[in-house]
Amino acid sequence: MKRWLLIPLFLFIVVGCGGGEADPDKAAADKTLTVVTTTMQTGDLVRRVGGARVDVTALMGPGIDPHQYKASAGDVERLGQADLIVYNGLHLEAKMGEVLERLNARQPTLAVARGIPEEELIVLDGAHDPHVWFDVALWLRALDEVTAKLSELDTAHAAEYAANAAAYRQELKELDAFCKARMEAIPKSRRILVTAHDAFNYLGRAYGLEVRGLQGISTVTEAGTADVQNLAQLIATRRIPALFVDISEQPHAGGPYAIEVTDLTVAYRERPVLWDVDLRVPQGKLMAILGPNGAGKTTMIKAILGLVPKAAGRVLIHGKSYGENRRLVGYVPQRGSVDWDFPTTVLDVVVMGRYGALGWLRRPGKKERQQALSALAKVGMEDFAARQISELSGGQQQRVFLARALVQDARIYIMDEPLQGVDARTERAIIVLLKELRQQNRTVVVVHHDLQTVKEYFDWVTLLNVRRIASGPVDEAFTKENLRLAYGGRVDFLQREAPAPGLGGYGKIRP
Repeated sequence: MKRWLLIPLFLFIVVGCGGGEADPDKAAADKTLTVVTTTMQTGDLVRRVGGARVDVTALMGPGIDPHQYKASAGDVERLGQADLIVYNGLHLEAKMGEVLERLNARQPTLAVARGIPEEELIVLDGAHDPHVWFDVALWLRALDEVTAKLSELDTAHAAEYAANAAAYRQELKELDAFCKARMEAIPKSRRILVTAHDAFNYLGRAYGLEVRGLQGISTVTEAGTADVQNLAQLIATRRIPALFVDISEQPHAGGPYAIEVTDLTVAYRERPVLWDVDLRVPQGKLMAILGPNGAGKTTMIKAILGLVPKAAGRVLIHGKSYGENRRLVGYVPQRGSVDWDFPTTVLDVVVMGRYGALGWLRRPGKKERQQALSALAKVGMEDFAARQISELSGGQQQRVFLARALVQDARIYIMDEPLQGVDARTERAIIVLLKELRQQNRTVVVVHHDLQTVKEYFDWVTLLNVRRIASGPVDEAFTKENLRLAYGGRVDFLQREAPAPGLGGYGKIRP
């Protein structure tokens, strides 16, 4: 029995079972509003006003860039099931604008910033700056919009919404006064904010700061060499002691990597399995880890996850240690490392993915089971929820473990050979899901063996053979020379097997 699987299963059996369904009449009377917001800022606003009367889902988690976010099929499904959709309304969610406009015609939506008078908005590059939450006075107008909309949809609890809004309004006014007092304590000549992304103009206007950004108001724009040089000269001339970097920025603009490995060495019985490995994985990449058997692929992801001891080196997850950011990571181990004979259901296994968010003292409830069912639906396994895991095929078991990772709603997914031993249909379904995660700006790292599908499936690749051979965009790192270095000259680039069914005529290259 694998102990890591037994412990959470035991906890689920102890605290997760039992309890009957609520009385239908009472449930109908106490029905909460399902609200989907685009960003965490709008999500927080709705939660503060709605309190226990709303169930809020924010599509974009921490570190997600709304300017470049693309709605996935799962997002569209969640939006379609919402009682209310709340978004910015000033083109903050640029690539989701078309989806939101379509939904606006058939279900309640609210663009919180559209109620702000135009003369109070900042115009940059011919467009309204959407980052209005940095000015507390403007965000109070958004608070009014949310309060009015929730009261309209749920008139029976309008007084409760108004009371919640009044309490939050007082908090925001106190925050506004605190910010003004603190800024005024800084000499005016020293009130300058330098940042990679020019998103802080409302903050500067409200609190007397001079704002200098490297990029424009959208991260879609790129800074040129002259921009960088001019900003560097300003920093030196004005003797600016500190810079602020937006965590949603990609590494080229100064933001942290999703995964950063430095000088990593792992040894088993004094024999190095990984030696002095450096690796940097940008956020929002779908990366394959490639290498021959014994190259250290599984060892490297286990070292990243703290599952094996490091002889040397450092691992950072979004700029912090794995221990500090472990909840940002979802892990799918090799299927062969799991005891699939343990007597538990498919649904129970997937619900385990919510334990990290629940903590040790809270038991999974209806909400967690619904989240698990939704994840199973994404992998085509919702009809198997009550089935014992031992009754599943290998491909079905792999889908269940993928659903368990999805329900964690992580920013980074690390998967050890998720395509091994699955049929062509399951392989296609898994790849569609991985690409959907990438579209959501999640980072996905996959140990992979099929060299022939690398260019089709992935946009980033790392080749290992005890040492790191190469890492980078597929077009740059996945070269014939790097493959020969990784596989010791044993790759025949011309010899192919018969095409695998359903893989578009591509076969497999044998090392």
